[in-house]
Amino acid sequence: GLQAILAGTTEYLAVHGGTNDGWLDGAYADLLGRPISTAERTADDLLLATETRPQLAGALMGSQEYRTDVVDAIFVHYLHRHADPNGLSSFVGEMNGGASDETVISQGVGSSEYFSNAQSVPEPASVSLMLGGILLVRRPRRRK
Repeated sequence: GLQAILAGTTEYLAVHGGTNDGWLDGAYADLLGRPISTAERTADDLLLATETRPQLAGALMGSQEYRTDVVDAIFVHYLHRHADPNGLSSFVGEMNGGASDETVISQGVGSSEYFSNAQSVPEPASVSLMLGGILLVRRPRRRK
């Protein structure tokens, strides 16, 4: 995906010190939200001898850890709670089968839970809608 391509750029490498170790530190921090372990560094240094940085970033993004983090973040953002074990298992399973982040998001915002939560929120003076990464804002018209 795009994130893997961006993580593999020479600019990303330069920002992280211009070394494989710096790149690994940055990739683990940015993609997994944690430091790389010694064992992972050893294994990934060996992988970087035969694979490109975008390939390794793609492998990190294909990991159970990454997908679990993504699904939980989607639940927190859209449903205002952490994913329950069944939801986590189901959506991570879908991602393992090829579903995108956007597919999981669409299922979350299409759920009865999301709809129910939306009904309990009072209508603000302006309504914001995130649509395809574009923030749309509708403000009420002034009465004449």
